Amino acid sequence: MDNQHIGSRIRGIREKKKITQIALSEMAGISDRELSNIEVGKVNTRFHTIHAISRALEVSLDYLSSELLTSEKDIYICELIEQVRNLEINEIKHIIRYVDLYSQDKGGYK
Repeated sequence: MDNQHIGSRIRGIREKKKITQIALSEMAGISDRELSNIEVGKVNTRFHTIHAISRALEVSLDYLSSELLTSEKDIYICELIEQVRNLEINEIKHIIRYVDLYSQDKGGYK
């Protein structure tokens, strides 16, 4: 994975979550300058730094480093997986039933 790709993913997730660079750098235990350099792909980032950033953003390393997310649909699917990951099994079953009903209706509730 190239530095620019992972930096872009970090920036995109950070902005989507409305987190400032200063806040994320504090949460990850790095300087805001280092985070800025990571986001623009200027530095080779060590694994433990990427891990700290992924924990601060509350996303998995796989999600953060995935190069397979090429479409908007893929991005939303991965986001859904991240949000569902910590739910109880009964909550997940409820969501699956809702998606089944929604799919059967062909999205009539838009």
